[in-house]
Amino acid sequence: MRTARKGSVEMPAFMRQLVKETEKRVSSFFKGGRGGAAEGEQPVDGEREEVIPSPYLDRPVLDKLTEEGCARWGLTYALGSMQGWRANMEDFHNCVPQLGGELADWSFFAVFDGHAGSSVAQYCSQHLLGQILATGGMRSEDDPERVKGAIIEGFLQTDKHLLSVTRREGWERGGTTVVATLISPYYIYFANCGDSRAVLCRSGQVCFSTEDHKPYNPLEKERIESAGGSVSIQRINGSLAVSRALGDFSYKGAENRTPTQQMVSPEPEVCVVERSPADEFLVLACDGVWDTISNEELCAFIHNRLCVCTDLRDVCTQVIDLCLYKVSHHYSPSLMPLSASQGSLDNISIILLCFPGAPQLSAEALHQEAELEDLLESKVAEIYDELCARGEEPDLLSVLTVLAATVIPGLPPGGGIQSNSARDTLLDTMNSLTEIISPDRRRPTATAPASVSLSHTVSTEPSLQGCLPAGKRDEMGCTGQQSHRQPFLEQEQSRCRPEQTSLPTIQVPEADGAEGHKTEVEGVHVAPVLHGAVQSGGTARNHHRCNTQDQHHRRRARSSNGCSRAEKMAAPHNKYSRMSPARRQKRALSSFMGALGQQQPPAVLL
Repeated sequence: MRTARKGSVEMPAFMRQLVKETEKRVSSFFKGGRGGAAEGEQPVDGEREEVIPSPYLDRPVLDKLTEEGCARWGLTYALGSMQGWRANMEDFHNCVPQLGGELADWSFFAVFDGHAGSSVAQYCSQHLLGQILATGGMRSEDDPERVKGAIIEGFLQTDKHLLSVTRREGWERGGTTVVATLISPYYIYFANCGDSRAVLCRSGQVCFSTEDHKPYNPLEKERIESAGGSVSIQRINGSLAVSRALGDFSYKGAENRTPTQQMVSPEPEVCVVERSPADEFLVLACDGVWDTISNEELCAFIHNRLCVCTDLRDVCTQVIDLCLYKVSHHYSPSLMPLSASQGSLDNISIILLCFPGAPQLSAEALHQEAELEDLLESKVAEIYDELCARGEEPDLLSVLTVLAATVIPGLPPGGGIQSNSARDTLLDTMNSLTEIISPDRRRPTATAPASVSLSHTVSTEPSLQGCLPAGKRDEMGCTGQQSHRQPFLEQEQSRCRPEQTSLPTIQVPEADGAEGHKTEVEGVHVAPVLHGAVQSGGTARNHHRCNTQDQHHRRRARSSNGCSRAEKMAAPHNKYSRMSPARRQKRALSSFMGALGQQQPPAVLL
């Protein structure tokens, strides 16, 4: 009789975890327990279960790294990065608004999404641009073919130098995907290696996007199999989910084959797009963004946000939050709870580049946003009353579950109910309906004309260089035993209000519905420049690190003066009393612009 012998093929860590979870479920089914050994049964000696660290946290790290600046020719940029649910931050970036020398009119931006560690991504973020420039193929005359050759050679040289470093440092299992852009006065060069992606929006539509390099793509699969590998469960040898990357040298050992013929190729795909006055914005992002939202949805969402927000950093943080809270297209309340919906579990990084043709702040868009907030408030109140009438507890999750299944016109395209404006309106309204606040804590009202007090809080903490430290999550209370899908709702409900620093008060015309009341607007960040403006110096940068409390002034936080349903009905009606500071600021700004009949905000607000 022929007996089977255990092979020596190494099983990927995620496959071992999958097998163990399957064994637990089968054991639970047949033994009636919770998986593993039956109740009261002790594990047999030598069969001690291997503990594999989870790649995910019990709670997401919500700290965000943001940065903004200006380049030549009216180009402005911002980036946002967040660790999220991942146990470690492996994303890095490189933003160089001016290359200097004869290439002073050129800009370089890149996102590096590391895997199996962050060391390779960090190294490449520091050396890739230098290797591209060292080829000597880039000149001020802007020859597209020469530049494309320089980019490809720069990637190959970076991978070659990385090999010696990884052998010395022991990084052979690590790798990184790269998506980069070089912007010249006449062309936009895109370089993609892996599944990070770049998208160009022109005239409100997706004009160009890079192609992801996945093992199941026919040309990629052919190269992998020719190098002695295989593609199973859409991964190389059942493990690696990308077919091109820098690093990953354990997949580059096939003899008599060039680096570009290995199972994992370091060669980027380079494309050139001629610049146009209709260019609006360009997005570089890791797969933590693209796994949750399509190219068209993201472009529509950003286009909409640029019409109501002048701070590009805020737009980036809204995209990050959208990906974190995103509900699946196939979500159905009857099939799954909202907490089990599809949101990004990966690190999330995005770079947003705005050209002079980007959408500008619009009074009409601000007015539509205010109308949407009123509609959401009424919807939430209706759902709250219906749940109370049925004897159910109207908590945040139950209200959000019903609201997600409701057709609501006017929601931000591509964002829906998960967008910041909709989510914060929901939180504000839930506060006013559920919290019982004593009369002496309510916001006083007056009969004087409405005024707006602009104030903001800026974090004084030092900026982070590329990513958040992995150990930082322990300081943020990111440990616990809760499900990794649920706690973000608790964090939204427990967010506290930071101290504010008041700026000079500005008198504005009375906002709609605010007649006879004084509205104090706090916690608002106002950007120093519009998207198309050029700051003096051309390369100025701003670094901001937004932690859970700092985000209060950049995102709409919950109002702290909510009242119960009964108190609300008894008190004089003032819809501003239950708005978060940022929402009140937006209302006042919308009314101010409408009264002046202009399409741009006054200089005093900028």
